[in-house]
Amino acid sequence: MRLVVFDLYGTLADTFEDIAQATNHALMAFGCPTMTTEAIKQRHVGRGARNLMARTLGAGKEAFADAAAVLWREYYESHPTDHTRFYPGAVELLEWLRARRADRDPQQQGGRADATNHKRDWSGRAR
Repeated sequence: MRLVVFDLYGTLADTFEDIAQATNHALMAFGCPTMTTEAIKQRHVGRGARNLMARTLGAGKEAFADAAAVLWREYYESHPTDHTRFYPGAVELLEWLRARRADRDPQQQGGRADATNHKRDWSGRAR
C-alpha cells in the first residue's frame, strides 16, 4: 500500500455542526433566518462555500453569495473543530493503517495515508 486518501468531511469526521455554525453566522450577517444543522446537511452541503451560501441565502439574495462565502470561510477558519468529532472507528482505522505501514516499512519511508477537505483530481488541481 503506497497511498490511502480520505475526504475528511463526512467520511472520517462529522463536521456538519461546524459547517452549520459558519453558515448561520453568514446568514445572520445578511439578515436571513438561520437554519438547523440537519436542514443544512440534507439540502445544502456540497459544492463549496459559495454554492452553499447561494442556496441558503434564499430567493433574491443569491447576488450576495460571494460576500457571504467570504464571511463563511472567515468564521469556519476561526472555528474549524469546535463541534467536529471523528466517526466511530475512524481513529482506529488510521492507527491500523499507520501500524501496517510500520510493519511493511520500518524506516517509515514509503506509503502514507492522508485526509483532506479539498476535492482534487489526480493531477493535483483543486476542483
